Amino acid sequence: MSATYSLPAEWLDRSIKIALVGVGGNGSEMLDALGRMHLSLTGC
Repeated sequence: MSATYSLPAEWLDRSIKIALVGVGGNGSEMLDALGRMHLSLTGC
């Protein structure tokens, strides 16, 4: 499975803060997806 992510250009020069509240079933999946997205976008 592969995914393509894109960000608005103005987001590339600053930090993005995300508050994930209520990490239950859906929230834990979102947390995992955010981690994968970070790794994909930063090239780590």
